[in-house]
Amino acid sequence: MTASDGQTPCLAIRRETINAWERRAPLTPVHVKKLVKKGIRVLIQPSNRRAFPIQDYVAVGAIVQEDLSEAQLIMSVKAVPIQELIPEKTYAFFSHTIKAQTENMPLLDAVLHRVSIHSKFLHAEEDF
Repeated sequence: MTASDGQTPCLAIRRETINAWERRAPLTPVHVKKLVKKGIRVLIQPSNRRAFPIQDYVAVGAIVQEDLSEAQLIMSVKAVPIQELIPEKTYAFFSHTIKAQTENMPLLDAVLHRVSIHSKFLHAEEDF
């Protein structure tokens, strides 16, 4: 499988940093296994708080590393701090920016100005 730019598709799961208690993950090891089988590289930042142990991700083919810059898509549960956004990357995370909450507007501005917007959508298949 190759991305539109000819590279091997690569996505990343970033460490949650907004809330110290956050244990959720945007993808489970079961999801990662399916992605890896389809030829997608999956990077994951280490975290000792995630609900799933890092070893479970490694066992299904994820690569543990701090640097997520090679990923075309970076996923997290909660918003990414503005200073940690990597320019020209696509992000998938939950945020309240659609509600026009004042405290979330700087992040929306940063995403709109610093991160490329792609006309691609993450599509989860029914069996995913």
